[in-house]
Amino acid sequence: MDRASELPLIELHDVRVMLGRRVVLENITWELRPGQHWLISGPNGSGKTTLLRVIRGDQPIAYGIGSRAYRLRGNEPDALASAKAKIGYLSPELHERLLRMELTLDVRELILGGVRGTLYLSEAPTVEEKARVQLLAERLGIARLLDDPMNELSFGQLRRALIARALAGVPRVVVLDEFAHGIDRKSRDVIAQTLAEAVREGTALVVATHRREELPAAITHELRLENGRVVFTGLLDAPVFAKAARNGKAVGSITGGVIVKLENVDVFQEARQALRGINWEIRAGEHWFVSGPNGAGKSTLAKLLYGRLRSAHGGRIERDGSYENVSVANIRRSVGLISDEEQLRYDWSIAVEDVILSGFFASVGLMSHPSAEQYETSRRLMNDFGVEHLAKRPFLELSFGQRRLVLVIRALVRIPRLLILDEALNGFDGDVRARILRRVEELARSGTAVVMIGHHEGDIPDWIENELRLEEGRVAAIVRR
Repeated sequence: MDRASELPLIELHDVRVMLGRRVVLENITWELRPGQHWLISGPNGSGKTTLLRVIRGDQPIAYGIGSRAYRLRGNEPDALASAKAKIGYLSPELHERLLRMELTLDVRELILGGVRGTLYLSEAPTVEEKARVQLLAERLGIARLLDDPMNELSFGQLRRALIARALAGVPRVVVLDEFAHGIDRKSRDVIAQTLAEAVREGTALVVATHRREELPAAITHELRLENGRVVFTGLLDAPVFAKAARNGKAVGSITGGVIVKLENVDVFQEARQALRGINWEIRAGEHWFVSGPNGAGKSTLAKLLYGRLRSAHGGRIERDGSYENVSVANIRRSVGLISDEEQLRYDWSIAVEDVILSGFFASVGLMSHPSAEQYETSRRLMNDFGVEHLAKRPFLELSFGQRRLVLVIRALVRIPRLLILDEALNGFDGDVRARILRRVEELARSGTAVVMIGHHEGDIPDWIENELRLEEGRVAAIVRR
């Protein structure tokens, strides 16, 4: 046997990572050997994303403590820069950063950049590079989108494009953090097949996910973290197909007047028609699950309900019995929204407690002085979700997952007439998902109408009694459960 095949591709020994003065990873010893594929697991805040960044070479390790080594091209050690060129990468932070940059790239250019590890190409792609992009796009079902601007894609479509980008350079290792976040079931199957092809091409997988049912079939080993330390390494146990807690209790709300009614509503984003002829209404006390494949218009519908988008001429929107135009500020006093896009918009680095308190006023930043009752509610929820220790930390210094959880809590502090959860449970472990659902049920029992958008039917509580199915921007079905 070739000795190079016996050596670890990546090796960490007694690694420590500091963020500021805080130790976030300690005594990390791990190796990736040829033929192995790893799950990095652990609860929210355990250090998974930081460890993936260490593995990929993006995160510095403490100087003089521990070591990090790569042998991705053979027997001889690789320098960090050359090693990174052979490691594909996808994370929620990367997805968020690319959206914030508002790049003028089409999907083909975005994926081609992954071949060379750049955003913009300094020279024309080769025939082989073009063929690689076309192959990955066909495998992932996005070939028809290659000439579309990346900023016009749905969340799930962009996630598939970023998976193609991570695989474009035929990496020796690909590191995937919550890679199936926001992906519909059919697309998850397509991604699983694509990753299986990558494994057959010789790529090793290192993934983190809170949903074991999303694990690629190739995964062989697991490293489990708690509080920044390794608590288990070994062969992967059989996947656990866990569902969020569902207690089967009826909320028992009485259906009341119309909160929002859409009549023949079309919505355009740039030059693309995202919704077509939508007729639908939400009444007080009703609770809805909105389903459909990536690109069906679900998130566009959420933004329309929240007042961020308007109907095209010819459509009508009734809010609380009136067809008069309502200011966005007034809409947001009665409607709450949790979504990935809202996280992109909230970029004030104020104290976490103030971010949460701003939810009472539907403002970006704290514009009014909270009452004693509002302080009490926010602190109770921070305690319930285990983030009270973050209260005085600047928001933008938090990890992606911590910021996501803080914004979920922000949306849950008040009792809106309508609460919209657009993929709100993604990226959280089962315990946090259950806590979110308990709070949402409390709000539903208090009279809030709830609209949940997602791709995991196991997340949908039994008290959600209605379903709206979208396909290609149209209402495909309305189901009363």
